[in-house]
Amino acid sequence: MAQKTSVCIVGSGNWGSAIAKIVGANCANLPEFEERVTMYVYEEMIDGKKLTEIINTTHENVKYLPGHKLPPNVIAVPDLVEAAKDADVLIFVVPHQFIPNFCKQLLGKLKPNAIAISLIKGFDKAEGGGIDLISHIITRHLKVPCAVLMGANLANEVAEGQFCETTIGCRDAKYAKILRDLFQANHFRVVVVDDSDAVEICGALKNIVAMGAGFVDGLGLGDNTKAAVIRLGLMEMIRFVEIMYPGGKLSTFFESCGVADLITTCYGGRNRKVGEAFVKSGKTIQQLETELLNGQKLQGPLTAEEVNYMLKNKNLEEKFPLFTAIHKICSGSLKPQDLIECIRCHPEHIKTFATDVGKFSTKSLLPTAVNKHLNGPLTNNSKLCSTTFHSNSFSPFKRKFSMGMRPNLPISCNGHLRSSYKITPLLCQDYTMLGQQCKYGDGKIMKILRFTKICEYQILPVMVGLKIFRLLK
Repeated sequence: MAQKTSVCIVGSGNWGSAIAKIVGANCANLPEFEERVTMYVYEEMIDGKKLTEIINTTHENVKYLPGHKLPPNVIAVPDLVEAAKDADVLIFVVPHQFIPNFCKQLLGKLKPNAIAISLIKGFDKAEGGGIDLISHIITRHLKVPCAVLMGANLANEVAEGQFCETTIGCRDAKYAKILRDLFQANHFRVVVVDDSDAVEICGALKNIVAMGAGFVDGLGLGDNTKAAVIRLGLMEMIRFVEIMYPGGKLSTFFESCGVADLITTCYGGRNRKVGEAFVKSGKTIQQLETELLNGQKLQGPLTAEEVNYMLKNKNLEEKFPLFTAIHKICSGSLKPQDLIECIRCHPEHIKTFATDVGKFSTKSLLPTAVNKHLNGPLTNNSKLCSTTFHSNSFSPFKRKFSMGMRPNLPISCNGHLRSSYKITPLLCQDYTMLGQQCKYGDGKIMKILRFTKICEYQILPVMVGLKIFRLLK
């Protein structure tokens, strides 16, 4: 008989207790898992009783998830090492600032083939500047592989069994099935992707945007303004991954960990709640955290500080005006009323209208592999054909291009996003040219524009010279 997989949950807050309901039920019902699940609980006294004793006798975390019963096979343990020492899978779900100390306690105390998965939404500051992903810290300190789980998963709704989705980022395919089976439930649907870093970054950055959404609510600016903040926040999230962690996939931002988590956090969740109260009450964020969160930690302001630390070191604050403004509001150097002025001239709003981008010969700019498929240069009234663009480049801030090529002509571009796009012509208008460049195999350089998604196009008369058109995703 194959050895069963033992599980430990490191953390017992609101989210940790909610996920314990799913994990405990799966370990009790699936043959590949040990039935007993240990859960590390920071010991507290509640009405004269130890919290661990209350959980183990009543099967309820009366402080962080009151009103919800935990499976009886979930055992609260007040000693971290004791809880984790026999586990094959460790689920980390504690505030991110506790991770370095926890790793020090666990180093050398785990099973040699143990793996970890982080449900923690936040960063840590790296030595010498920048940010450190929590999964990287766990792997580096504990010498174990670490996956991540992020998604539109408000803890109370998960605990109530309301339907939702989540995303697991797992680099090693051999762990994908066991992790999916551990978390999958009828109401909690799991998608596993290999883009682990982008999944984790989404889970942290959305808390910054949610603070901004809370400021908007507190100022009474309405849903249009809030939608603008959410959209600009998503674009800055994508830009951050592209610049700081190149190699991510644009498709990851359309999983539950990306746009879905961003939306639900900006309409619910603790960061939005505190952001709104911060504007209305005039109290400090620290006061509101104590008053409103019942011992839970607020991630948005701390994550904003850590991100700003990295942006400032790289002189990138102006490229991330929303993140920068939210950090300055949280730290007291700006007023919430200044938020809209800070994003009024966001880089997303600065457009360059493209007609001719230069009187270049198409043959001088196109790669050799493309040139040989063209029957001469473009001329007036040339008919543009749909072209398949095979791109390996993660460039959500670069619009790809289409010229007078024959149908189904493949073009390759070095990079990371593994997707194919269908390009059709559109009138040249409303473009942002960022001067980005794409290098082809034969050394030719092609400037490319910002990514967008459009659906319908028409034949366009073409003048001599290079034309740049929108991309249909």
